[in-house]
Amino acid sequence: MKEVLERVMSGKLITSCSGNLDKYSVILPTYNERRNLPIMIWLLARTFDQHQIDWEVIVVDDNSPDGTLEVAEQLQRLYGPHRIVRPPPSIYKAQDHPPNP
Repeated sequence: MKEVLERVMSGKLITSCSGNLDKYSVILPTYNERRNLPIMIWLLARTFDQHQIDWEVIVVDDNSPDGTLEVAEQLQRLYGPHRIVRPPPSIYKAQDHPPNP
């Protein structure tokens, strides 16, 4: 991990076999992060964009009662669905109904 961070920060990006830049995905678990989510996304976007890195942030909210999901939806409209990704609601239903042993 340290090596990857050093390469990103130095501008020596990892490329795929085809020569295209890889896309970095950040999985961001949230719970009651309504106030923090915009700054976290902004900092990630600024860093990736400064280094010309293709990126996306996958926001996985744990049913926050403070409106975190609504803020994630606003950020998705601002940055675009290709940048801010939210798992479909059906993924949470699987948590509520674990498989039978």
